[in-house]
Amino acid sequence: MRGGRSVDAGPRIKTPSSFVRYGAIAGFASPIIFIALVVVMGSLYPGYSHLTNFISDLGAFDAPFDAPRPHVQRFNFFQFGVGISVLALALYNGMERPSRIGLAFQLTIGLGIFLSGIFPGHTLDSASHESLLHNLVGMLAFLLIMLVPIITGWTFRKREEWRELAPYSIAMTPLLIAMFILMGYADSRPEGAPGLFQRLFLSTWMLWMILVSSRLYRLEVERSSHSPRQLTSR
Repeated sequence: MRGGRSVDAGPRIKTPSSFVRYGAIAGFASPIIFIALVVVMGSLYPGYSHLTNFISDLGAFDAPFDAPRPHVQRFNFFQFGVGISVLALALYNGMERPSRIGLAFQLTIGLGIFLSGIFPGHTLDSASHESLLHNLVGMLAFLLIMLVPIITGWTFRKREEWRELAPYSIAMTPLLIAMFILMGYADSRPEGAPGLFQRLFLSTWMLWMILVSSRLYRLEVERSSHSPRQLTSR
């Protein structure tokens, strides 16, 4: 599969170990924060259903909230996008011969999620300029989310310290594709539950982030503990 090919990076400027560790923490924490805020804001949204409503409805321009409540979900997109991007940079600097394609795709995903907060869209007007922009950046992010696990998983297979995680990462791509198809089908049916499948889709991606962040953090701590001279200089 062409998308699964790994492109090895050339020489890179050495990044402080602390950046890799903090990047791993951000990649672990941002999905948890995202889920918590969605649950809380959903409970405050009159008539909101996690089965039928999309997450972006919580921050839409026409959300039935008094300000600043819609801004909470927009901030949630911001922090999640930043978390994805910082994890991407930490993984790129913390791995030996990482994938440049994986890095580019993850940074694009982070940017797309971030822009989803800048262009919240309208719940009742899908043809508005804001809604079109929101759907465009969101669709781009979702398409790349389906590709990143198999691309990075293919890279993991070639790195001994990451090989154990490779099958789980690769297996997430067909699962994400299935959730994406089911989400689209459910959205086309009056009795469908697109919100449910959107959450399953994002939960699968978040699980990938948490697994990768946990492994990256552990490896970086072990690497630092074996290099006391480098550790004291930082």
